[in-house]
Amino acid sequence: MPRKDTKLFVILVIAGLSLSGCARVYHQPPQVSIPGSYHEVQKGETLWRIAKGYGVDVDELIRINHVPDRRRITVGQLIFIPEAKKRLRLSEANFPIEKNFVWPIKGKITSYYGGLKDNVKNKGVDILVEEGAPIVASRSGKVIFCDEQVKGYGKTIIVDHGDGLSTVYAHSSKNLVAVGEHVKQNTVIARAGSTGRTKQPIIHFQIRDKHEPRNPFHYLP
Repeated sequence: MPRKDTKLFVILVIAGLSLSGCARVYHQPPQVSIPGSYHEVQKGETLWRIAKGYGVDVDELIRINHVPDRRRITVGQLIFIPEAKKRLRLSEANFPIEKNFVWPIKGKITSYYGGLKDNVKNKGVDILVEEGAPIVASRSGKVIFCDEQVKGYGKTIIVDHGDGLSTVYAHSSKNLVAVGEHVKQNTVIARAGSTGRTKQPIIHFQIRDKHEPRNPFHYLP
């Protein structure tokens, strides 16, 4: 290939990569007639984090902004915040990283919040994992429940996070903590298994707000 053609080819390849892999995805901002302001989504932010930062209800943000998939927002996307007078910087300074939750384990989700599981509404998410895989605390807190034989759930742990929020981890093969123990985020608290009403190794995970189950995707990154 001649030198001039080679140079043109390289330029086209680089341009193609930039367009396909590096470009931001912008969404048409919602047009509303109520007072408020727009927040531009930054890397690492979730709808839950944005809602908490501005002190608004996450379900209200989803409704106003016509979010089709509440689990996914993209960098650069404009989210309308009702009653907000200016955009906030949701930095660790005014929104500590400890407020965030992390996934207790990585795996394939087999049942989502709100879906039917054995003809009963799922109050969390079920994650298919390998037998014996480590399960970590989604957030720092105090173990308030640890039992070997919870009906339907088998070995189960509940961690209280001290602000009305708690997390539930069920179907484990082995619990590694005890009631009263304080655990830090990402600490291994159990091993994955298939105890309770399941025939395959999964982790049933819930996030509760004042004992009421909430959609984990509103809180997880």
